[in-house]
Amino acid sequence: MAEACSELDDPVIINVSAPGKLILHGEHAVVHGELAIAASLGLRAYLHLETNSSKTIHLQLADLDLNIKFDIYQFPEIPESALFPTQLEPSVLKAIQTITENYPSLQQGLESRRLAVDSFLYLYCSLIKGPLDHSHSQASKSISSGHQGIAAKVTSDLPIGAGLGSSAAYSACMVAAMLVLVQGEAKDVEVINRWAFLSESIIHGNPSGLDNTISCHVNMTGGAVSFAAGNFTRLKSFARLQAVLVDTGIPRSTKQLVSAVRDRKETFPTIMNPILNAIGALSSTALKLHNDYAAGLAGEEPTYASLETLITMNHQLLNAIGVGHPALDKIVTLSQSMGFAAKLTGAGGGGCAFILLQPSHESQFQQKLLQALDEHGLKYWLTTLGGSGVTIDHVIGVNLL
Repeated sequence: MAEACSELDDPVIINVSAPGKLILHGEHAVVHGELAIAASLGLRAYLHLETNSSKTIHLQLADLDLNIKFDIYQFPEIPESALFPTQLEPSVLKAIQTITENYPSLQQGLESRRLAVDSFLYLYCSLIKGPLDHSHSQASKSISSGHQGIAAKVTSDLPIGAGLGSSAAYSACMVAAMLVLVQGEAKDVEVINRWAFLSESIIHGNPSGLDNTISCHVNMTGGAVSFAAGNFTRLKSFARLQAVLVDTGIPRSTKQLVSAVRDRKETFPTIMNPILNAIGALSSTALKLHNDYAAGLAGEEPTYASLETLITMNHQLLNAIGVGHPALDKIVTLSQSMGFAAKLTGAGGGGCAFILLQPSHESQFQQKLLQALDEHGLKYWLTTLGGSGVTIDHVIGVNLL
């Protein structure tokens, strides 16, 4: 096995990136057992990790306005049970929380700041400090990972708290970089995925696993997954789509919206069940369209015409179950008036919508759309759906295996 890191005085630099996610079809209905489809976003989180001789762990989260340091000797010895991505080790998490509770900057403002730090420190303890505590051979060769300081800086294209998988992208980046630092590789995406899920569990409590699966498992030829009843299937053929992601700027609570749909279903089961079933059937139809188009079995024009129809139908069905919002309808109506199809994505009630762009649309029509969004004061991103998952973008000082 090649050595994972260079000599003690030589810094190691690792740059990693991972995508966010966008739900194409099936949001809310998936909670009730129906099929849903999600794709990776062209918007990504970026991690720059660098070792140094400071004996500190330094974390910078630009989008959360956080800059914080910890002494590497603050952390207790890590039990061997924390070295495997099977479940969270309560004693380690409790020790970390006891440390972070003493930092006033983490007790003020957004709770997401503290949770992001807790998850980062848990990964550090399990993936870097823990193996060194137990003298694992792969870790003992990583001379600089445990005894030098680590500085990690995260930036992101993804808006925070918009239901676009920003925390999963963050988690995937952290895991992949730490595995490269300690082991000299991060090729097993399932290992990355399991660790990222534990990180997501710290941040969200009870995640579905969708967001981290998208961030880790998609690749250049299959940047999407279908999922139902907790089971995920990576789509081996998924043609990249061009889209405009639009943020309403309206905050919403996913938990409250999911609960409201459940209450409406209990009150009106004979009405709600057929609507939820229809959303599931719509997802299945869209999945077949994507598969046929990627396989060359269907032409571009009829495929996109059908996709646009399904997008419009899905938005109206989501309105019917009570998760729409006037701001989302405004985006959809504006898009339709200019010949484009749009729908809400994620929990609804605000948050984001996406507008599908056809390859055959002339650039002047797209520019008019973007100009209209500007005139309405809407924040948007021109992006892709269905790109690569977590990637090691640049490494210095590590002999990759």
